[in-house]
Amino acid sequence: MQRIFKTINLWLHMKTQIYILFLVGVALLATGCEPQNQPEKTAGFSISSEKRILFSPGNLQYRPVTREWRFAEHQYDYVGNKNLPVNESSSNWIDLFGWGTGLNPTFTSNQWKEYDTFIDWGVVSINSDPQDTWRTLTAEEWEYLILKRPHAAALLGVAQVNGINGLILLPDYWECPKDIVFTSGMNWNYSGYDGGYADYQTFTFEQWTSLELSGAVFLPAAGMRVHPYGVQQPTLRLDGIQTYGNYWSSSGDGNDDAVSLYFDSILVGISGIQRPSQGLSVRLVKEL
Repeated sequence: MQRIFKTINLWLHMKTQIYILFLVGVALLATGCEPQNQPEKTAGFSISSEKRILFSPGNLQYRPVTREWRFAEHQYDYVGNKNLPVNESSSNWIDLFGWGTGLNPTFTSNQWKEYDTFIDWGVVSINSDPQDTWRTLTAEEWEYLILKRPHAAALLGVAQVNGINGLILLPDYWECPKDIVFTSGMNWNYSGYDGGYADYQTFTFEQWTSLELSGAVFLPAAGMRVHPYGVQQPTLRLDGIQTYGNYWSSSGDGNDDAVSLYFDSILVGISGIQRPSQGLSVRLVKEL
């Protein structure tokens, strides 16, 4: 397994320039299916040399009219087009949020100075869990997870799960379920932008159930809510649904922007330029 680290300047369809440090796994069939032989540690994901975490059971969701928080019922669930409109009286569940809007999830100002303070979504009670049970990964923790932990290249891969495009993350000491073939890495041979997941590998509901029981995590490619800057009354729109995933970290970049985990079918990495008013997905964690 060869790992290649590059920095690229990518111009996305939403016309946001981002810099991504990405990993290209030269993926070989079933590289992730080699047992790591430490069954007592099968559940966790390393985010540093000393810390390991568990992921929440699904993406974070919020229902404004009832001020209710929950995790998606399935890891592959996402709200999609029903994320708009965003207002406090909406009865729809939403799952795209501005950066650090843990106490004000419908906040959509396009003034970056109003996002100076990051408030973690984990400060609220979710699914009856006590406050501060969950938290958001930092940019450094996301980077360690996807690039620096032992066997990192073998422990992630794009896929279509139960008809949904996204990214699979595997725990540190993962053993492949019987009759499952997992191909690590990204679909580097795909020449387009709007697909490439199903071409790489697909898993049925039954196959995903086996993978999930083995500790696998799935991040759906839920796109983002785009919020133009420099417009007096900007029109919110959605972009990239089922093309790419964008998941917040708790880290700002020190220059009015914030940092996220970004992936599509051909690359995965850390986005260093993400305007905090953009609505991104949130997948929380708790430490072991």
